[in-house]
Amino acid sequence: IKQCFISAGLDAFNGPLGKALNKKVWLLPVASTFETIPCPSFPTLPEKVLKDLNNDAKTLYQLCLVVITGNITSVVNNIIGELSAARWITLGSRILRMLISSTTSEENMIKLRKLARYIILVYYQVYAAIKHKCDLVQGPTHLLQEIKAIKAANFTEQEEKVLLDTVKRNAYHAHPHSILTAMLGDQQEVVRDRAVKFIQRLRDCNTPTAAQDFVLPKINVTAQSYHKLITWKTNDGGRSYYFKAAESHGTAVHNNHSNRRVTEPPLTRKLSLSELYDFVIRPLRTDYLCHAQPCERGVKLTSDSCRSKTRYEVQLGMALKTDCSRKSLLNVTANKL
Repeated sequence: IKQCFISAGLDAFNGPLGKALNKKVWLLPVASTFETIPCPSFPTLPEKVLKDLNNDAKTLYQLCLVVITGNITSVVNNIIGELSAARWITLGSRILRMLISSTTSEENMIKLRKLARYIILVYYQVYAAIKHKCDLVQGPTHLLQEIKAIKAANFTEQEEKVLLDTVKRNAYHAHPHSILTAMLGDQQEVVRDRAVKFIQRLRDCNTPTAAQDFVLPKINVTAQSYHKLITWKTNDGGRSYYFKAAESHGTAVHNNHSNRRVTEPPLTRKLSLSELYDFVIRPLRTDYLCHAQPCERGVKLTSDSCRSKTRYEVQLGMALKTDCSRKSLLNVTANKL
């Protein structure tokens, strides 16, 4: 949402619309009629998933339904959480709530509608998919869903480029480790069998298992399946496998560093060959989440400490002190996503 916000000509929250979004938008009068944003593919969340959502996520879901259907519900009166650089759900809710206000200017309405289309057509659909299927093996599938949603939403060429560039900079689940892990958990046995045999070949090639620099791959935004998000290459007569690294900070990767060697996923390195072949019969399932809330809390903590202090040592000290304080409070329970 941040990149879409910037692409709409809003560099920060200090502009007229940014300041307006930071106010109590739920008190604005609701327009009797407004232009809806049709979305036949918008997910209907199961009751179990809805109960697991916190108030912010549930409010955004219900506001999406209001904008899609045009049916006003009591959610328009819900108090919306404060804006946070690590929690864009509240920004999404504020954008949708202001979109249906009768006091919004025409200039702001154009910008809000552009943002609302991204929230409904892309952001929340991927968010709901992650909540419904949160296993680590689903990561590449969610990444592919996001790419397809962006390309199917009929954004302008400039908007699509901004969004896809953001996806490319954060395509961690397109790394060969993630893709091979996902293939082991795929619903199709032929895909799982292919992954097991590929890992076996990596072992036969004496592929190094020591820790290596993590390099983002160059992704194929036209891929139709997640295991084709990257280009797999082989040389040395099939004794080594490589993938093409992404550009770094907007500059092309040097030719001698563009191909990175594919290594076995850390999750399977301690498994025997027979244990590995068990995944051909039973798909891999893990206890790891493809998107965890502690990551969001860490980003917010870092953002807060950087906002209030200047020197790096003071920022780090504040973050560490806050983290230790949280751990010492035995009665503190983790918030639901």
